[in-house]
Amino acid sequence: AAVGLEGIFGSDNALMKPAKSDIVAAFGDLVLTYVEDVQRMTAAEAMMTCVADEETQALSEEQYTLVMSLLTKNSSSAPSMIIFLAKRLDLVQGIVQRVATLQQLLTLTDGGRPAGADPDWAELTAAEKHSAHMALNVWAHLCNAMGLNQFKSDFEDMAFRLLHPEEHAAIHEALDTSGRKCERVLEDCTEALKRDLRSDAALMAEIEGYAITGRTKSPYSVWRKMQKKGLTVDEVLDKVALRIVIDVQEVCDLMQEDTGQCKLRGARVCYAAREKVRALWPTLVDKDKDK
Repeated sequence: AAVGLEGIFGSDNALMKPAKSDIVAAFGDLVLTYVEDVQRMTAAEAMMTCVADEETQALSEEQYTLVMSLLTKNSSSAPSMIIFLAKRLDLVQGIVQRVATLQQLLTLTDGGRPAGADPDWAELTAAEKHSAHMALNVWAHLCNAMGLNQFKSDFEDMAFRLLHPEEHAAIHEALDTSGRKCERVLEDCTEALKRDLRSDAALMAEIEGYAITGRTKSPYSVWRKMQKKGLTVDEVLDKVALRIVIDVQEVCDLMQEDTGQCKLRGARVCYAAREKVRALWPTLVDKDKDK
């Protein structure tokens, strides 16, 4: 029988799953291992749905920790976990798309319910609520542990959007994500810092090179900081941030410096770069973590 990867990993319907012999014939033993891992993880995760809170469909912190432990123990390799998380990401994306479609219908019907629709037609189902909580409290954490930063950010932002739609909309608008305002700020600041660093011949002579990267804080990260510290969105000061990584190792080798001398060189040039930053932008003394 012809077997496709979508048929193996894309459905939780047992009737649609091919036989193990067909999987091995089509893709080999390694893919069968991935399939069996994903099936075990799916089964382990499903056991926890019956203990979710009836109203919110959330679990306790201890139960989320148990789920992560069960998923980790039932995955024999990183590829298996990545496939499992990719399936879950696709699931949450589908929920977000359904909600977006419902919001469009609400707009078209002036907030009314289409004829024949269930009373709760515009609400998240129990399964969708549970998935949103799992995305935030389990799947995002597993992505973080594996270095899947984009997956983590996507899980967090989509779960935040589903569980706290009004807060998500307000913060999203404040960050002006769609207008790329934050990205423009990062681009301008990055170029200004690069020009200042390149113009310092003495500093450039002490290093092999440098890299400047920027990031914009996601709506969920902003909201979490607001909740933790009791801030308004305007009081969250690190909505955009730059990171400078300076390479001195090759210069240390060329100068035949030992480990201690190389560490001193690294500290010296890092502090010099920090002074460049301070010269370009005002410093909030009470926010300076390196006195």
